[in-house]
Amino acid sequence: MTPGTPGTPGTGPGTGISVALCTYNGELYLAEQLQSIAAQTRLPDEVVISDDCSTDRTLKICRDFAAEAGFPVSIS
Repeated sequence: MTPGTPGTPGTGPGTGISVALCTYNGELYLAEQLQSIAAQTRLPDEVVISDDCSTDRTLKICRDFAAEAGFPVSIS
């Protein structure tokens, strides 16, 4: 089956892709990870980021990504 064909996993009605990330002081690798998510052939319907009180630039990186992403990004 080709992508978008009815019956193809991940493309039918009611199918959605959510990406959940847990972060803590992840600034060294976070931008690369978020860029990878945004470069996928099938974009997620949402990205949910939960941060555990990072003290580095993690939250800024997440907020900058959310401002530019072509899909909803929630940060808590």
